[in-house]
Amino acid sequence: MNLRTVSAALLLLGTWGATPAQAGGLPPASASTGNAAAAQRDPKEVICERQDDTGSRVAAHKVCKTRAEWEAQRVETQRQLQQEVVSKGTQTGLGPG
Repeated sequence: MNLRTVSAALLLLGTWGATPAQAGGLPPASASTGNAAAAQRDPKEVICERQDDTGSRVAAHKVCKTRAEWEAQRVETQRQLQQEVVSKGTQTGLGPG
């Protein structure tokens, strides 16, 4: 995984702490209502998000995906970041095991 991918993933995860109006997309999942509320929402609902272009303060593009696609992307990003943290920790002798 290269630095650009990790940076993009961290940027994406950073929008989860913002309000829906700030992020322009999905609201952050709370521990108490995240799974229950998500299960009641339509997974086919299309949600559009404004994503800033890297290296520009003004340029941005609009990304539209279904709620299920956003969730799948979030899960995969979390998995990749966790894998990166574990592999870096293992390389330095700080990881599990």
